[in-house]
Amino acid sequence: MKKMKVYKGVLDPEGPGGVRVTVDGKPLKPIQYFLKVDFRWGDGAYGSGNLAYSILMDYLDNAERARFWQNDFKWDIISNLPRDKWVIREREIKQWIKDWLGEHD
Repeated sequence: MKKMKVYKGVLDPEGPGGVRVTVDGKPLKPIQYFLKVDFRWGDGAYGSGNLAYSILMDYLDNAERARFWQNDFKWDIISNLPRDKWVIREREIKQWIKDWLGEHD
């Protein structure tokens, strides 16, 4: 059985931009969607967009779909994360996509 991915973010003064984001305990590869800015969350800034895109790219492994959903995922999920630390499980992303598709059919 395939292990479900777990994404985590925490404030870390030694991390890029003062944060650390991991997937299954390993650093999440930053994929720049907008300007070259560090990850952030809890708002709608460019760093939140880059985080949304990077998580979707890691989960979906599909640039077209990640670009398509990036902005909605940023506003629905990333912008609402608590600033100090958070966890997003693969099943939550899967459910968000299922809900998004149900609202936009």
